[in-house]
Amino acid sequence: MYKVTLLIAVLFAPTGTWVQSDGSQITFPCPSTEHFAEKAIKMPGGCVSHAPGVWVSLDRFSAIKAQAAASKAEADSLRESLKKTSAARQADAAKAAGSLHKCSDELQSGLDEIQRLNREKWGLGTVSVGVLTGIAACGAYVWAYSGRD
Repeated sequence: MYKVTLLIAVLFAPTGTWVQSDGSQITFPCPSTEHFAEKAIKMPGGCVSHAPGVWVSLDRFSAIKAQAAASKAEADSLRESLKKTSAARQADAAKAAGSLHKCSDELQSGLDEIQRLNREKWGLGTVSVGVLTGIAACGAYVWAYSGRD
């Protein structure tokens, strides 16, 4: 009885097909549950898995791997572009800060001049002209160096 059961099990064991590199197909018995114990295995096409996991065909795996490599290359390219853009923005910010410091110094100089003129009792018209001239000069300087293209 044991030999008959073994013969039936061998004859009716599930099989799957291997596709070789030359395109030919070979039929193999499907792996049993003990083959799934500790590591990933390659399975013939058409076999059923006896363990949880993600099981894909070799073509699908190759496509996923190629897509992952393309995504990594695109991410690296975007990261490099971001570094360049960030460096350019930091340079623009430093240039703008320098312009603002220069403008602030010119305004302080104008205020000092107004205080000096007030001490000397000059007329209000002269002081107003000085303030307006200082504001116009500072505004023109900031506009000229604001980084507009």
